Amino acid sequence: MSSAHSAAAILLAVDYTVILAAGVTGLTAVLVGVIGFLSTRMTAKVAERQAAEETARLKAQQEEARREHRQALYHDLLNHDRSFFNLTDPDRGQIGLDAFDAWQKRLNELVTGVMLFGTDSTARASANLLQIVSRVADDARQTDEQPFEDSLSQAFEADKEKWRQARRDLLDDMRADVSADARPVDWKGLG
Repeated sequence: MSSAHSAAAILLAVDYTVILAAGVTGLTAVLVGVIGFLSTRMTAKVAERQAAEETARLKAQQEEARREHRQALYHDLLNHDRSFFNLTDPDRGQIGLDAFDAWQKRLNELVTGVMLFGTDSTARASANLLQIVSRVADDARQTDEQPFEDSLSQAFEADKEKWRQARRDLLDDMRADVSADARPVDWKGLG
């Protein structure tokens, strides 16, 4: 009996070894799977965070490009409008009606650009400035009794303060949009 007993013990010992080996292999596979899952999940989160950071960087870059475009547009409009003051000064020379019409056409184009790409307040302020300039031009065209340049100068003198205030309002709105400090100009003492 003892040999039957020992044969059964050997069979039981072999069976447990096989079972134990299969269990260790199975547990190892589960652990490798969990580690693989967690590793993949961590890699996906890193990739997602990198994609979000890149998207934010691209949005900031686009906004900066838009702001630079608005700065250039605002600068062009202000420079062009400033020349209106020179056009209406009889001491600076004479401007014909055709040259003035070309100047006014360019002003319309610049104001349209501000209305498309600027803020709501700059769009409104630029439209107001354009209305004042258009009114001055219309008033200057009403008379044939004197040269257009003289009529333009007289019409401008009548609305000079409105033009100056509209220009200041526009400049302040533009600064609020694109300047470093976003503050309006202190106009006291600047004329």
